Amino acid sequence: IFVLALVSGQWLALAIWLPTCFAVNMAYNVEPLRLSSKGPFELPCVVFGFAGVTALASIVNNLAWAPFGYWAHMSCLVLRTQIWTEFLDYDPDSACGRRTTSTLLGKALSKALVVVLLAMEGLVTWYFFEDFLMRLFSISGMVAFVALEVLRGTDDKEKKKAMKAQNALGLSLVFWIWHRGLFAA
Repeated sequence: IFVLALVSGQWLALAIWLPTCFAVNMAYNVEPLRLSSKGPFELPCVVFGFAGVTALASIVNNLAWAPFGYWAHMSCLVLRTQIWTEFLDYDPDSACGRRTTSTLLGKALSKALVVVLLAMEGLVTWYFFEDFLMRLFSISGMVAFVALEVLRGTDDKEKKKAMKAQNALGLSLVFWIWHRGLFAA
C-alpha cells in the first residue's frame, strides 16, 4: 500500500481504505466476530470486500467511481456466488455445525435464494448493460444452477466441474468487459 500511495499520491484515501478493508477482513475471518460462520452476517462483509477492490482501483488509478449499474451488478454477482458456494458446502458445513446463511435457511430455501439472486442479476444485467455476452453469461448461470441443482441435484464431482466451468466463463467475461469497457464511468 505504501508503494501504491507513493506512486499514486493518494495518501489520505489509502490511509482510509487500508484500515477499513483490514477491519472488514478481520470481521469476516477472525474471532471474536468471525462473521464467515455467523450467517447471514457474512454477506455484507463479502460484498464490502469486493467493493473495496473496486475502490482501490479507483483510488490508485485516479478514476471516477464506477456507475451505479456496476455496483448493482457486482452486488448481485457476489451475493449469488456466495450463497451458491455455501449451498455447495451445505452438507459438510452442517455436519461440523458451521452457521452460514445457507445452513440457516436449509437446502430448499438456499436453492430458492440462489435462483432469486440469479434472477436479480439477470434483471440488473439486462437493464444496465446492452451487451449480448454479458446478458448470455447471466442467463447461463441461472440455467446451469436450475438444471444442476434444482431439477436433478449433483454429486461433489459434478459440482466441482460446474463451478470450474462457471469460473472459466466468468474469467473470459472479465476480459470481454475490459475489452469493451462495459463498467467504465
